[in-house]
Amino acid sequence: MPKIIFTSRYIKNPASSNAGKLIKYMGTRESVEKLPKGIDYSPATKKQNDLICTALKTVPESWDYPEMKSYLENKTKSNATEFLNEFLERNVDRIDGVKKLVNYYAERPGVEKLGNHGLFSQTDNKINLDEVADEVSNHNGIVWTHVISLKREDAERLGYNNANAWKSLIRRNALEIAKAHKIEPSDLQWYGAFHNTTHHPHIHLLVYSKSGQGYLTNNGIESMRSAFGNDIFRNEQYKLFEMLTEIRDELKNEAKNVIDDLISNIDSDVYVSDKMVELFRKLDEQLKSYNGRLMYGYLPKSIKETVNNIVAELARDKNLAKLYSKWNEINREKLSLYYDKEKPDIPLEDNKEFRSIKNYILKSVNLLSIDTPTMEIINQVLSNLFQE
Repeated sequence: MPKIIFTSRYIKNPASSNAGKLIKYMGTRESVEKLPKGIDYSPATKKQNDLICTALKTVPESWDYPEMKSYLENKTKSNATEFLNEFLERNVDRIDGVKKLVNYYAERPGVEKLGNHGLFSQTDNKINLDEVADEVSNHNGIVWTHVISLKREDAERLGYNNANAWKSLIRRNALEIAKAHKIEPSDLQWYGAFHNTTHHPHIHLLVYSKSGQGYLTNNGIESMRSAFGNDIFRNEQYKLFEMLTEIRDELKNEAKNVIDDLISNIDSDVYVSDKMVELFRKLDEQLKSYNGRLMYGYLPKSIKETVNNIVAELARDKNLAKLYSKWNEINREKLSLYYDKEKPDIPLEDNKEFRSIKNYILKSVNLLSIDTPTMEIINQVLSNLFQE
């Protein structure tokens, strides 16, 4: 599950937006909205189970909601309620008419009210809820609706457990929102409301262009997810970046030592991997007939393949493997900000972060036939090159 959940929908014709009986029922039944007496671990009721089945048939992608996974693991009243709540949150634009949608944002149980309702926007000017509802309902262009959600523990730790924190977040990123929707900043209009639900505190964000222009692509959605995620988790992401840089440099230096040791002992009695010797000899022969620039990016495919095979063999070194495993562990933590599913680790030979290892191999292979005094001088030069 990603650290930030970002769901986007749009209403193409706000004035004729239709109701959904399921959504309407869920939106008006108080017992589904919240748990007044804390978490209820008793089994889910038949009515809840029937409603969940209807929800899944209506919106099949709701099978992938984290709340559904929790419900499948433990079918309690509280988990059923959390799923039904989340289903409503993500599909709220299907409520009967956009006017009801705006009122829902501002008055739904769980919203933190800023005065007599919870709606806020780019300025602190007083917002008349009825006027805004009419304005949005009569808008002639597309209206986009977004839900931005955090896990409760992250919201508490980072201070996003109140409306003011979310309001400041949206205001700081207003230019990114406009850019993502292809709307001129001066033409952007947005409204938001914070809902402090049990497991996933979140904000509803409604966006449109005053002139009716704009469009939103998947890339635009991802750019907003990235902007909000990097803003909310900026301190933690910075620490992860520092750790990745430190381990990357340590791994590159260790790889340099392994390569230097191999080159120094390739013709001696000291044990060197037969496969590694074979690969270095092959690379040496290939480079004799190559007249281009001695940089990995300029090499023909056949020579690149040999270099990649050498890096793959290097990755088997115990110390290098341990360092790279740690690098991948931290990188997965960094990427969890954006991706729902864990991405597989990239093999060392395919990771662009470590391309300098390949260039060091290319420089080093020329030392195979050079005398010892000259080799010492070149080793120093190579050491400097490796730091670039």
